[in-house]
Amino acid sequence: MKKTLFLALLLYTIATNSFGQPACPLKGDFSISRNPCAPFDINFTTNISGHTNIRWNFGDAGTASGNTTISHTYASTGNYLVSVITDYPSCSDTVKKTITLDILPDQQLIQTADTIICSGSTKQLKSNPGFQFCWYPVTGLDNPASATPVCSVTQNTTYYLNSYTTGVNLITNGNFNAGNSGFTSGYTYNPSSGFNPGMYTVTSNLQSWHPSMPACGDHSTGSGNMMVVNGAEIPNIKVWAQTVTVQPNTNYAFSTWLQHVTSSNPAILQFSINDVTIGPVFTANNTACIWDQFYTIWNSGNNTSAAIAIVNQNQVYTGNDFALDDISFAPVVFSQDSIKITVDKPAIVSSPDQQICSGKSIQLNTTGGNSYSWTPASGLSSTSIPNPVASPLTTTKYYVTGTNSNNCTGNDSVLITVNNLPTIEVSKSGDISCASTGSLLSATGAVQYSWSPSTGLSNAAISNPLATPADTTSYIVTGTDANGCTNTGTITVNVTSTGKSLYLMPTAFTPNGDGINDCYGINFWGTVNQLDFSIYNRWGQLVFHTSNPGECWNGYFKGELQDAAVYVYVVKAKTLCGDTFKKGTFALIK
Repeated sequence: MKKTLFLALLLYTIATNSFGQPACPLKGDFSISRNPCAPFDINFTTNISGHTNIRWNFGDAGTASGNTTISHTYASTGNYLVSVITDYPSCSDTVKKTITLDILPDQQLIQTADTIICSGSTKQLKSNPGFQFCWYPVTGLDNPASATPVCSVTQNTTYYLNSYTTGVNLITNGNFNAGNSGFTSGYTYNPSSGFNPGMYTVTSNLQSWHPSMPACGDHSTGSGNMMVVNGAEIPNIKVWAQTVTVQPNTNYAFSTWLQHVTSSNPAILQFSINDVTIGPVFTANNTACIWDQFYTIWNSGNNTSAAIAIVNQNQVYTGNDFALDDISFAPVVFSQDSIKITVDKPAIVSSPDQQICSGKSIQLNTTGGNSYSWTPASGLSSTSIPNPVASPLTTTKYYVTGTNSNNCTGNDSVLITVNNLPTIEVSKSGDISCASTGSLLSATGAVQYSWSPSTGLSNAAISNPLATPADTTSYIVTGTDANGCTNTGTITVNVTSTGKSLYLMPTAFTPNGDGINDCYGINFWGTVNQLDFSIYNRWGQLVFHTSNPGECWNGYFKGELQDAAVYVYVVKAKTLCGDTFKKGTFALIK
């Protein structure tokens, strides 16, 4: 009687909690997933069902409730004690696990070393990431989802690769190369025939086991072993199972590859650990012979062993045939590697745009490269030096490509505008003779002028100087236009003895300041080479003297205008037409 009562009390204690409430008969667990592109965002999922409420405590003061799948963002790396509490009508259940959130450096993820590329070129990045990874930034990558994307950036960029990387696979014979060993199955092993549901084999030839199946290859090599299953319509049978030893509070990644090997009803499988379903249901690709990967991350919590199973959930008789391969269960870490892409574009700088006059040359100068190539070649002294001399006949734009020590190229250009030379027209008023003392020259077609020689010219820097050379002279005028271009013109002033002057002298003059006949001189004698010109008053007093043919008497003596009277002139001169002596009188009229 006492023994019976003891057993009853023991059973009651087991079936209730410490408060006398019935204990929860359901086993709870949860899995996690981490977005490699957002490594501080964690998704938590539990397959617990039948509860009236569910609550989450994320270990950083964050909480949530009401959902079996929940996302939470952590502020930093660290260890977080995460709890999920499920409430039932008569009990509650709590699952606690310490989740390690870290980012470990791993210089083995990216195989490509830091690289210099030329601007406009591309570089393929090679990596060996884990089963889930993310490149960032994605700018310049042709396919960020690829383990070997091609980058084509225009500026220096550091790419990071975040990845789940796994340690040693704890699964024995996960690739089935050792045949039907290392695992158990709720199905019947039948290597000779797969016609009946609930049968499986390990083979490399599906059609030899079941002629109706397509000739699908294994996942690893296409010709190796795989586990092939003719699924039964009975749910929850462990198609494949194996128990491994695990470390507490450690993240493990479970992964398997699944393919559909019939014409209908792809397999529907579920992953479980210690008889608790973990992760989502995964369904084979609807197209035969396509391998798809399933994976989930499980934290061991307080567990020291994991009874891993793949359970068939498909309850349809027809079809439901599939193959498994490369099953893995391994500790997993979140790792990061980086690669720096340096974009090299030589700063090729050439001379600024220039203007030159037709027929002239200019030296171009370029920096920034080790070697150079110019186009077009026309008008250049060389096409392969940094400083060729350019002598284009017409306006030309030259392009230069510079190459540096990394064999990268840059470009620049310089426009050479060729200005036409001015057309200089030259004329004269006449030649010089006994009757003409000078010739007025005139040049047109420019904005500045310079005459040569300057001898005998009133001003060698104007367009219309007066020429009074002693001998016949050819004058060259250089005209400069608004663009600084120059051209020349030539004219000859002839000096002859023709047209001998009568060497007449005026009989009177009126120095009254009206601009008419105000000065007494030898204005019409032609060219005078030597002169002795004197004027005397009636008392014989010298009131004016000059040896300059261009000077004349203005009627003043000692600062005073002289009286109206008769005055005497004496002129001794050597002229173009001979020696001349003249003496006479003239009147000063007021």
